Amino acid sequence: MVQDEGNNLYDIPIQQLDLAANTIELLESVGITSIGDCLDFLERGAGATITVPNGLIDAMYTDVVQKLKTHGYMSRDWRR
Repeated sequence: MVQDEGNNLYDIPIQQLDLAANTIELLESVGITSIGDCLDFLERGAGATITVPNGLIDAMYTDVVQKLKTHGYMSRDWRR
């Protein structure tokens, strides 16, 4: 379970990241609804995939990682 100084990150909705609406819709469509879910998915590494038409996942992935770093949920030096 992902924790942040006693706060349960599974209780913080991904909307807190100020992502684009289409990114939020995509994440929610595959069951990623919280910061904790998002971090769990990213921790799985290269084996974790989401099928997205037109190859949009790279841009969304970059945006999600940047927002997680900006909001302090992920280390600034984290790389895929």
